[in-house]
Amino acid sequence: MTKQATIVSRWGTLLCAAALMGAAPGLAADDAVTYPNRPIHIIVPFAPAGATDLAVRMIQGGLSQALGQQVVIDNRPAPPAISALEAAARATPDGYTLFFGNVGTVSINPYFFPDLTVVPERDFEPVSLASETPGILIASNKFPPNSLKEMIDYVKARPAR
Repeated sequence: MTKQATIVSRWGTLLCAAALMGAAPGLAADDAVTYPNRPIHIIVPFAPAGATDLAVRMIQGGLSQALGQQVVIDNRPAPPAISALEAAARATPDGYTLFFGNVGTVSINPYFFPDLTVVPERDFEPVSLASETPGILIASNKFPPNSLKEMIDYVKARPAR
């Protein structure tokens, strides 16, 4: 097994354990003993081959192996991910439907869409951090600021622009 495959497999195992703990409140005692006894569905609010989809597919095999069940990825790419968020929130809380969101879907969308029927901190239980993606702020070399502080000062000095 390659080093990358080992790491991915370990992530799948960790996510599996976290999923089991997160699913426990919604499981009856008898169900908890036999969980999982059918495929697990992971709703991904983005199209296949995007960064979020690739991240979940990297752990899919290890998770499936650890659980002994098929893990089905359900891509629902309708922007701005609200339909996927709502579908996950309406799912039976039994550990068989997971939502693979990101900061945009669970932290930013509620502020941009005040009529959103889903309140992530009320309707979801965090299970696991699956990946981290670094961010970078870049601009044209013709843009006068050379640092974040300079950019903030530049923008504040030009509120109409």
